[in-house]
Formats: sequence, C-alpha cells, structure tokens
Amino acid sequence: MDTTFTVWLAATLGCAQCHNHKYDEFSQREYYQIYAFFNNTTERATGGESETLSLFLGDECELERHKSEVERLRAMAEPADNSEVFAAQQKWEVETREAITNEPSVTWLTLDPDRLISSAATTLRKQADLSVRATGANPDFDNYTIVADPPTGKLTAIRLELLTHRSHTNGSHSRGENGNTVLTEFEVFVNDSDADTATKVEISGAVADHSQEGHPIGGAIDGNTTSGWSAEGHIRRENCSALFTFASPVEVKRGTSLIVNLKHESRYPRHVIGRFRLSVTESAEVPTLFRPPELRAALAVDPARRNPHQRKLVRKHFIATTPQLAAARAEYQKARQEMDEFTKENSTTTMVMHEGPARSTHVLTRGDFLTKGDEVQPDVPKVYGLSLQEEQRNRLTLARWIVHPDQPLTARVTVNRIWEVMFGQAIVNTSEDFGVQGDLPTHPQLLDWLAADFVQSKWNFKGLLNTIVMSATYQQSSATTLKKLHHDRYNKLLTRGPRFRVEAEMVRDLTLEIAGMLSPKIGGPSVYPPQPDSIWESLFIEAGLKEWPASTGEDRYRRGIYTYYKRTALHPMLRNFDAPNRNVCTVSRQRSNTPLAALNTMNDPAFLEAAAGLAQRMMRIDGQTPDRVTYGFRLCASRPPTSIEQTVLQEFFENALARYKANPQQVDNLINSAFLTPPSQVDNVHLAAWIVVANTLLNMDATLTKG
Repeated sequence: MDTTFTVWLAATLGCAQCHNHKYDEFSQREYYQIYAFFNNTTERATGGESETLSLFLGDECELERHKSEVERLRAMAEPADNSEVFAAQQKWEVETREAITNEPSVTWLTLDPDRLISSAATTLRKQADLSVRATGANPDFDNYTIVADPPTGKLTAIRLELLTHRSHTNGSHSRGENGNTVLTEFEVFVNDSDADTATKVEISGAVADHSQEGHPIGGAIDGNTTSGWSAEGHIRRENCSALFTFASPVEVKRGTSLIVNLKHESRYPRHVIGRFRLSVTESAEVPTLFRPPELRAALAVDPARRNPHQRKLVRKHFIATTPQLAAARAEYQKARQEMDEFTKENSTTTMVMHEGPARSTHVLTRGDFLTKGDEVQPDVPKVYGLSLQEEQRNRLTLARWIVHPDQPLTARVTVNRIWEVMFGQAIVNTSEDFGVQGDLPTHPQLLDWLAADFVQSKWNFKGLLNTIVMSATYQQSSATTLKKLHHDRYNKLLTRGPRFRVEAEMVRDLTLEIAGMLSPKIGGPSVYPPQPDSIWESLFIEAGLKEWPASTGEDRYRRGIYTYYKRTALHPMLRNFDAPNRNVCTVSRQRSNTPLAALNTMNDPAFLEAAAGLAQRMMRIDGQTPDRVTYGFRLCASRPPTSIEQTVLQEFFENALARYKANPQQVDNLINSAFLTPPSQVDNVHLAAWIVVANTLLNMDATLTKG
C-alpha cells in the first residue's frame, strides 16, 4: 500500500500509520481507508512466497490436443458405466470385507535413527517419539538420508508415516507455501558390517492410505523424478502413511544398517516433508491388508446403505488399484505427464495478488494491531480534490482513480521520474516525496506542461521520451566551464546536457555490447554471471545450492536485468555500482564514486572476458596499431581519441607488448583467465597486450558515463 502511493503519487502515506501525518494533509483515518482497499488479499503474512499466476505461451491447438487425449484415456482408466468393472468391484468388496474381518494383528517396530543427513543443509532432529523433524533452512528441494540399526530378523516391509506439526504451514505436512509435499523417490539400502558397499533393496509394491489425484504412491518407486507421491497436504491436515513391500524378505543380522533415502526433486519448490517416522515389520500379511481407515469404515457399510461420499470413496479406491485397469491407468498417467511437461515448457509465471472477500478494517490506535478503533470503509484522501466516482470500492476503483485525467499528481510524478532517468536528476529532486518536506520543482511550468501533454497523449511513454530527447535542452553538449560549475554545480538550470554514470545493470551491458558479446535474448529465467568464489557458500544453503552455479554459453552474457537477485546478498558488481537491495521500494537510486567500482571493472571475470572480446574486435580490423586504438576508443566513447589519448594508449600497448614478450608465463595466465576456450591461430602475445588496452578502455570514465 505504501509502495503504491510512493510510486504513483510520490506520497509518504506510511507516516500516517500511527498518527496523523506531521507535515502533509493525511489523517490516520485516511491511511486505514486506503488500507481497506488491500485488506482482502489471500496471501499469508508468513510462511511462503508471493502468489503467482501461470501463463501459457505455447500453441493452444497443441495444448487442446493433449487435453483431449488425456480426457479420452481418463475415461478408459476410470470408466463410469462398465458392467465387467462393476461386477469385478462387487467381487472385490466381498473378498476385501472378509479379509478385513480375518486380518491378523501386525507388529510394527519403529526405527531409531543413528544418522540423519540432508543434501541441502536442513537440520533434521530426532524427536522423543522417534519421529524426525526438519528445522532450520527451508530449501526448495532436498534429499534426506536416514541410517538406522533395524531389529534382527527377516523384514518384509517398511512404513513411512507423514506427520503433521504445529510449526508447518497450516499445521500440515511441510514448511512450504501451502503445506503439501511430493516424495519423488523412496529408496532402501541394506549394509552389512562385513560388506564394502550397501545393497539396494528391491521394492515390489507400495500402497498409501491417501494419495492426491495425479500423484499416486507408485510415483515414489518408479525411478522417475518427474512423478511422485503426494498426500494432499494443502487440503488434508492429518497424518498419512505409506507402505513399501520388499520383493523378498530382507535378512537383518547384528551389525546390519538400514539406509533410507527420501528424495524431493519435483517441479514444485518447498514440497519437502517436514516430519516423518519409519517403521519395519516381519509380517507377510501386511501388504494386502494395509488400507485406509476411512475405506475400511465405508466397506463395512452395506452397499445399499452407503452415503454418496462412501460410494465415491470405495469406487475411487477400486478403480485406482484393480489390475483389470492397470494398462489403462498407465496410459492415462503417461499422457498426463506428457501434457504437464508440454505445459511447463511453454509457460511462465507472473506475480499476482488474488482478491478474496473483504475483511473489516479498523483504525489501529498508535498503529497497534491489538488495539482496534473505529471501523472504516475504502476511500481516498481528500487532499487530492478528487473523489471516487464508482459506488463499488475495490482495487480496480483505486487504480482508475490514480490514473484519472484530473488526478493532480500521477502524471507529474511519472514525468518527473522519466526526466530523472534521462537527465540524471529530476525536476523535483525528491522524486519519492512531492509533499511539504520535498523539494520545490526547479521548472514548475515545464513539469506542468509535460504532465498535461502526457495525459492528453493517453499516457504515451514513447511520445514523452521522444519529446525529451528531441529537445534542444537534451541535445546540448555536456561540456561545461568553471564559471558554470560555480553558479550551477548540479545543472539545475539545464545549461548543459546530462552527464552521469549509467546504472549498475547497464554498466555490464555496455561492456558486453562493446565487446560484441551481449546476448539479445529476451525473457526466460534468471542467470548467474561469474562472481568471486565462496561469496555465497553460506547464503545459498537456503536455496538448496551449495555454490554459485556460474552460467555458461549464451546465459553467461545476458543483460544485467536477468542476473539472479538475492536481496540479502547482491551480486558484487551490482552492489559496487549502487544497485538497491530491493528490501524496500527504491524510487531514486544513489550514485557513489568509490575505488570498489574501478576494482570491479578492472578485475571482475565478466569484465576481463569482455576485454578479451574487445581485444579480438580490434585485432580483426585491417590496419596498424593507431587504427586499432582509434577503433577501440570509438567503440567505447563514441568519439575519436584526442592526440594525447592516442599517444598514451599506443605507448601503453607497446609497453604491454614488450612486457609480455619477456614473460610468456604471464601471457598464458592472462589468456586462460580471459577466455573460457582460448582462441587458436592467434598471436597470444599481441592478444594479451590488446586485452590490457581493452580493459583500460572499458574502465574509462567516458565509457561508463552518459554524456
């Protein structure tokens, strides 16, 4: 809410959260009236990422073909009217009721874990009831390894209990966004004390007391990480169990260890089990008698007296387990998986804020959420002189109010920000605050005219930019004099053209473009350009990554806006060039001038690779050293070098060439550092000399400065 008013209206509305604004005409009541527009979000305050909306960008006809095929196979795997299947179900019900009546008691022996290992540094703790609970880091993906000494005997099956916990999301099965889990693979190994390696135990079958549709228990033993078992933890908040039957009894002697792997490698992040318990048994009857309690109760009722839920439950279980439909189920699951993979490959996501039912909103006395005052309804501050037109009050209403042609600030704030982007400083220097505490505009009539023209052009950004860049003011030279600097140091009077260092993301883009290496690709996931080793070793544990996965190929040279962004640890290059950490809304970036920036451009692997690219461009042109120096300088500064600059750079090249001729080892070191794959059929000594010249050119103030 505060961000909305800061971005669109340059208003410090957040100052009215605890009391009336001390300077601007915003009352505390008006603050909560604005809050009422947003007090219907379905997002939780804690426990998950922002909600996303999936957008399909592929061939709609192909997607419809997949859907039709899936629906056709589903009808075959789950037949509604089939006399043979119905007769088989009746026979199965009779046999199952008799089996339940005569079933023997089963003894389960709970495993006492000796070692608990997480692949993503999650802390696994053994509890008093011998269950295991995940704490600490909450990675997107994780694999658990449990080592225990089982009781001696011949084991026939192992049971996995999925347990709820109050610390989990909604008290369900995991600490993920919705409390659900997906177990992609369940593996068991046995390791005798006299054996060098562990032997994998073959699992012949698996059953569970509940499975989410599309995620059956069989998905945990099929060797495929794109499938898996889910107990529908985002809906069901109760303990669940799964039983895995061994193909043959596993003989356990004294000193034998049982090793169990629980893998969570699905496409759904943070669907990792939060608490579980393992037990084993020697009973040979367990695999055929392990049925959900709810199913047992439904089967105990006469078929004619079952309620709709019980009839559906029995039918669903039979359809999902009968061998009669096994082939049809396999085809259906395969088609579903193909459709899911096709959809995933051709989809992207966008962050959205879903609207739910409106909650009652109250003024919070002194901002304390425990002390509620008067109830308020959605409304806008009166200071703007523009009231809401629609009777229905929602976020769409607020959005229309913000961009209404009579809204006095939206156009001015937007034009002011664009002006700041183009000139390096805004007409109203405090672009985040147009209130009493903000600066006055240096050219108020210009701001008003640009804002009015912007609205009349139907918010045409391209037209606004065209107006600015085609103006005589923008096209002035940035050269100045001591007299002008004395009277107008910060160019508030616009007596010269803009001159300022470009933003952090553009610094790297410029060098890659000059080197001819910048990827023109648009869109796609984040990339990981090179950065110094070990910076993120401890920080990446949370994301499930042990080290920074430096990108290769085209992704290594993508634009800066695609760089992976972690708010608590920016990429060093972005931080050194004043990129914000995005912890809070940043309207206007600060610009610093420190040695760290120069150290970055001189030593960063990405800049060294760019220098190598520029060196190759200079060497490819026909001509002598002066021609190549001029060519490289023009690429960097968009002008030819002066005679002094030309002389200095030529001497620098000759000195570097002489040094590298005398030190071949330094040549090899530089070439290997500057190239992922060193070029062939090139004079490496000359290439090394040109690399240091190119590195100097890329580090010039004229290269990184606009103007």
